[in-house]
Formats: sequence, C-alpha cells, structure tokens
Amino acid sequence: MSPVAAPDTLDRWRAQPCTNAMIESIEHARFGMDLHGGHGGCEFFMAALKRLSVVLG
Repeated sequence: MSPVAAPDTLDRWRAQPCTNAMIESIEHARFGMDLHGGHGGCEFFMAALKRLSVVLG
C-alpha cells in the first residue's frame, strides 16, 4: 500500500475495530477495504464499501 497517511494515522486505523464504522477519508476507506476485506459481517468494511461506491458511482 502506498503511503497516503502518516505512520501515526496508519497505526490508529489499524487499531480500529470492525464495529467502528466511522470513515475519515477516501484513503481511510481504501485502507479499510484492504485491512478488513476478509472479515465476515464487518461493519467497517461495509462502511468503506459504501463510501467508495458513492465516490466512484
């Protein structure tokens, strides 16, 4: 993944649980799609998918 955020921001995003569906930016949504992609029923993944679908749609 290309560095689109500062290391401390990436650490905060990595620590975000699947139940926290707050998306800060497009970069955050892209990161969430990658990190949470294999989680069944992941609220964060669904929020990231929704955010990117609106932008790309």
